Amino acid sequence: MQHEEQGKNLVSLPYTTATAVLHSDGTIWLEPEVLFSGPRQAFEFPQINYSRCRGKKYSFAYGLGLNHFIPDRIVKLNVQTKETWVWQEEDCYPSEPVFVPTPEATEEDDGVLLSIVVKPGADRPGVLLVLDAMKLTELARAEVNTIIPVTLHGMYKP
Repeated sequence: MQHEEQGKNLVSLPYTTATAVLHSDGTIWLEPEVLFSGPRQAFEFPQINYSRCRGKKYSFAYGLGLNHFIPDRIVKLNVQTKETWVWQEEDCYPSEPVFVPTPEATEEDDGVLLSIVVKPGADRPGVLLVLDAMKLTELARAEVNTIIPVTLHGMYKP
């Protein structure tokens, strides 16, 4: 790195507040842009419309909302405006949502989200939830009379 870059923000993207500053000792100090924040709240396992947006600027991320480390909601986050939408149901514990785009969609968020939801103590404790990814509203659910693992993580099928 050139000497004149010391003390300068090396992040050149105009749409982020994240910084990377080179110091005279050769270290680079990073400061993230906070996209989601709340007391005892977290946004984990983010997903995007990867087939359309990989390596490009995008607006929407979908994730698992945690409250005191308990996964109790699905969150859609506009990473540009920081606006959020939430799907939540009492006594339901979803897994990370998986985004499935609508074939030949023209909008980035045109598709569905799939999530395994566990409802302890219910007659049908396992549910595959299908949400409209644009509105975060329920389209369908497939209930089964068994407990299914609370994850789609790492499971990919063509």
